[in-house]
Amino acid sequence: MIGLGLVHAACALIMLIFTIGIYNQKPDVRKYESSLARMPVILQSALPAFLIIILAGNLGLVSGHLAFPAWMMDAFGLIIHEGGHFFTSWAGELIHAFGGTLFEVGVPAGLTVWFLRRNCKRLGALSLSWMSVALFNVAKYSGDAQKLELDLLGSPRTIEEKMIGHDWYNILSMLGLLDATPVISGLFWSVALVAGLSAIALATWVIYDDHRADAVFDQKLS
Repeated sequence: MIGLGLVHAACALIMLIFTIGIYNQKPDVRKYESSLARMPVILQSALPAFLIIILAGNLGLVSGHLAFPAWMMDAFGLIIHEGGHFFTSWAGELIHAFGGTLFEVGVPAGLTVWFLRRNCKRLGALSLSWMSVALFNVAKYSGDAQKLELDLLGSPRTIEEKMIGHDWYNILSMLGLLDATPVISGLFWSVALVAGLSAIALATWVIYDDHRADAVFDQKLS
């Protein structure tokens, strides 16, 4: 467990370094959104296509290189997940166990709200897709709470070791909801699917809406 604690601390340090770096740079996200909006429509259409590939990767509809974007989001989410355990280590066993999931889903969810409040809908769609990836991962993880078949960080071998290190086994056991594992996993999966489809719909709509507005403006000038 000491080794796993070091992993949590290392991931938390990576998160802090990354956050401080972003804060120091103070990027103007509206500028990035405007740059995307000025691109030709044919190039902008790559965004919803990219989000479709990410969702397809999570649904197991594509593999290999096409599944790489979803895998990258999942890998980055793992760092945030493990860092979340470090930041919630003071809050008791239940919150500590739930802290990884809270951060893994909460970070992209928070970014989505932040982008949309600044009218950065394209960036909001991308972060919403990332949240979908996180939720699919949580659905898989929580769905393993009864069988304990997933390979966990630290490679626990015995059932007893897996019980200690399995977040969702501990969460559902402490809440007395272990028998509801399939229902809870299904709920996460459903929300993940809705989030992924919503991200695609948002990216598609904003491109269409901007193109339509430009067309109306051009007609008024002519």
